[in-house]
Amino acid sequence: MKFNEKRAISEIVATVLIILITVAAIGIIWGAVMPMIKENMQSGQACLKAKLGIDTTSGYTCYNASSNTVFVVVTRGSETYNLTGIELIVSGGGNSTRKDFNASLPSENEARKYNITTTYSIDKAAVAPIIRIGATTKICDLSAEVVVSPCS
Repeated sequence: MKFNEKRAISEIVATVLIILITVAAIGIIWGAVMPMIKENMQSGQACLKAKLGIDTTSGYTCYNASSNTVFVVVTRGSETYNLTGIELIVSGGGNSTRKDFNASLPSENEARKYNITTTYSIDKAAVAPIIRIGATTKICDLSAEVVVSPCS
């Protein structure tokens, strides 16, 4: 009996082809995924540096009950980052108000006073930095949250 003249690809050639296809697939996936990972790492690292505080020792962070206005002194440390805004959140009695401030931002080692008028009494105030990373603007997590005392 005669065997068929057709021969299959040898096992070595098949193994080499599978390895080449795997390496090519890894290269394509790596090229697509790495830019996304780098961008997320940069924004995460930038938010770690971007810290704001709320000064409660000066007596200027307080709540005026007669006008329903809360005054908050926001402080910035010596870290260098591109601060483009501040998100101030005040809350009380189950209500909350968010307000963005994009002008008159504190420079490094500086404090600025902001106010928000509400229709309810205020218990707490919190602040989050808004930073620019390349062409992207990102609101970072809250940097500080304090209990607000009545103004004297």
